[in-house]
Amino acid sequence: MDTKRCTKCGEVKATAMFYHDRNRPDGHTGQCKDCLRAYEDRPAVRERRRQRQHEYRQHPKEKARRREYGRRDYVKRAASDRALKRYYDPTAGPRIREYHHEYMKRPHSRHRNALRQQRREAGKRHLPHTLTAGQWEYILRVVFHNKCAYCGARFNGEIVPQQDHVIPLSGGGGYTKFNIVPACSRCNSSKSNSNVWHWLHRKGYAARPLSDRMLILAYRYRPTVGA
Repeated sequence: MDTKRCTKCGEVKATAMFYHDRNRPDGHTGQCKDCLRAYEDRPAVRERRRQRQHEYRQHPKEKARRREYGRRDYVKRAASDRALKRYYDPTAGPRIREYHHEYMKRPHSRHRNALRQQRREAGKRHLPHTLTAGQWEYILRVVFHNKCAYCGARFNGEIVPQQDHVIPLSGGGGYTKFNIVPACSRCNSSKSNSNVWHWLHRKGYAARPLSDRMLILAYRYRPTVGA
């Protein structure tokens, strides 16, 4: 391995620790990379470099060169835009927006969007966010029979299910299969960040149905022996 002594710190280092310089006999700078970086990081050196760059950009030749470069780039992009417009359907934008608007009205689209939003909120709080669309469908259809977990209202075209955290995000509850239950909008907004058992008692709802279904859910996703 070739080595060289740094003219600044005096240490003998491998030539890989020196920058290439074709103007020097050995093809490498006299100072090592560490010494050169330390020199370039000095505030006075940074200020001089910034001043030189500013003066270079203000030079008439540099301004003219940048104007010419910008003009050529504009002409190139304009030609590309004209070529695209020849193949662009003017009615495509409205049709795509209308399709997207109708698509987002579908139940599975609303559920998918709710999953995405809940994962995002849980991720921002650094909480577990592992609930999948399949798990949510099982919780909604099988465990709670397409009804609100709190008041028992059946979901239909007018009452749509919302995902509610039994333990709220503010209380450290994650977005997991053991902490998400279906709720109607009235119960979801009323419960808010309250303790679920205190809230059920205050509203006069029975706590037994919810606890029984949470046990069913825990049994369904119980860890298998040897897994």
